[in-house]
Amino acid sequence: MAQLERSILFSGVDPSDAGPMRTILTNRGFHVEWAETAETAHNYLDARNVDVLIAEMRIGGHDAIRLIRAAQLRRPDLCALLIASPDEAQRAAETLTDGVYDYMLKPVNPERLAAIVQRGIEHQQLLYEQRHLKRRLDEHYGLTSLIGQSRPMTLVYTTLRQCASVLTP
Repeated sequence: MAQLERSILFSGVDPSDAGPMRTILTNRGFHVEWAETAETAHNYLDARNVDVLIAEMRIGGHDAIRLIRAAQLRRPDLCALLIASPDEAQRAAETLTDGVYDYMLKPVNPERLAAIVQRGIEHQQLLYEQRHLKRRLDEHYGLTSLIGQSRPMTLVYTTLRQCASVLTP
């Protein structure tokens, strides 16, 4: 089975820095686009499907975290990576709990970035497979296979659904 070409959007990354990164990622089979501003990136994300968003911490005065959050609202499984200056390292590390997959400090090593992107894509795939398998298990062994329509059984089903939604990550 042929693998789909994955798309990457760079946002706010200086074009002279993005050049070597773009070359390596393109050579590894990725479709790479570049958006100079956060507004351009928002417009691109509205119009196209993106697998990976690589954003510089500060994008022309805008915060990359806001861009990533907006992008993940459109596509929750988006792999988001941050590029930060050394003085932004603490804040970049804190974003890992806010949906950012990983970050890199400047100067960026393009080979290392390509490895992180590949790892992020593999992580996306594992999450997709996990959701798919959970859905199949639920269809096969879930509440739909239980029988009983009495009021007490209906209450049991409702309680199970509520517990499952709380306990499932």
